Amino acid sequence: MIESNKIALESPYYRRLSDTQLQQIHNASLEILERTGIRFNDEEAVKLFKKGGAEVVDGNRVHVPSWRVEWALSIVPKQIILYDRGGNPAIRLSGWKSYFGNGSDLLHIIDHRTDERRKPILQDIRDLVRILDVLPHYDFVMSGFIPSDVTTERAEYH
Repeated sequence: MIESNKIALESPYYRRLSDTQLQQIHNASLEILERTGIRFNDEEAVKLFKKGGAEVVDGNRVHVPSWRVEWALSIVPKQIILYDRGGNPAIRLSGWKSYFGNGSDLLHIIDHRTDERRKPILQDIRDLVRILDVLPHYDFVMSGFIPSDVTTERAEYH
């Protein structure tokens, strides 16, 4: 059963990859993580990987053993619950459930008042969130845009 917008869909679902193909992709990713590794520019992350059994070469290239990835996948929760502003369960990420929301990080906007393409501002995000928040078939809301009138210093949280 597939769920979308809290509606159960009993019909067959579309699937692009077979179980065998998915396993091949998984095996290839394990090989890449173990043999090639991945560079991390965060010293704390590198230390955590090393503490967890990964080999670190060239200062920040982390080679993660496949057994460690398989172990991590075996203990992760099978469901993640996202809560609304009131602290109530809103989205249960598990199985074949799907949820819909808007995108994020757009660099330009078509202004609905002028029909002109321009850089978005913080007020555009406020307007977008206000509209999407009341639409019944949106399960979550993201920022939508990168506002051009907000500096990096103002946007970062410390």
